Amino acid sequence: MSGYNDAIEYEKFVQFLYHAVRKADEEIVNLTTLELTRRKRICNRYGAFREFDIYWKYELDGIVRKTVVECKNYNSPIQIDQLDAFVCKTRDIDEDLSPVIATKTGYQSGAKKAADYHGVEILVVREQKEPDWKPEDGIAFLRYISIEVVMFDVPKIHNLRMVMDEVWIEANRPDIDMTASTMSLSTHDSCIQHSGNIHSIEEFMNYIHPPESEEYGRFQKEKSFKDAYLLDPIHGRLKVHSLKVDYSVGPPLTQTINLDGTSALLGVIEYVQKGVKKLVFEKNDVERVVTRRIG
Repeated sequence: MSGYNDAIEYEKFVQFLYHAVRKADEEIVNLTTLELTRRKRICNRYGAFREFDIYWKYELDGIVRKTVVECKNYNSPIQIDQLDAFVCKTRDIDEDLSPVIATKTGYQSGAKKAADYHGVEILVVREQKEPDWKPEDGIAFLRYISIEVVMFDVPKIHNLRMVMDEVWIEANRPDIDMTASTMSLSTHDSCIQHSGNIHSIEEFMNYIHPPESEEYGRFQKEKSFKDAYLLDPIHGRLKVHSLKVDYSVGPPLTQTINLDGTSALLGVIEYVQKGVKKLVFEKNDVERVVTRRIG
């Protein structure tokens, strides 16, 4: 039973990749798929029904054509007698069918010669292999991506006090009571204007503790200014002499993200007689087909 189930799964795999390649072909040439099904039963000239693993009916340049695909989920290369049996099976059908064989393991030399003689297209339909990722003409697929994300800690303010410029306030804001020359601030509502730019308190901490600094821990620092102003919703605009801040900064957190592109390569179809292979990738739920030579 497991062998039967494996054969069914291989048929589904071949149908999926075959359909993806056909859709890509439809965008290039004047081709329209009319039917693509599995287990198609067709009556032969003797009145007996023969079943084909995959049946593809399409219209190309106004002409309707039919292809049948025999899927061989074998562990050894296809032999000449197996190919001959498929040829006889298709020739018993009155309909004009284009025969195709798909397998995972390749073909013996005799089977290849018979396929050429009888006009049978032979395919190797398989999962990806290491050589599929090797560069061709210097162009390689992006297989693995490793991203290192560094997250820097934002300074956490425990206490913040500003020493105001008393001379400026007496001259410009006599309405302000400067009995206490320092003011406690709300880091959420207040801003600082420095050198013509306006910053939130959190943004202004970059002047106190630059992001590139490698110092971590708890700090108490004081910084003086020549041209800085407090923009406070209660007091308005006031000139600042210096800032005293108690804060802590933790070390950065590093996280490595690894992306494996092999999951995007859904499968490969090798066209043995043509010497090319089509790689079917998935991107955003859409199949993308890339053609390369068989190395």
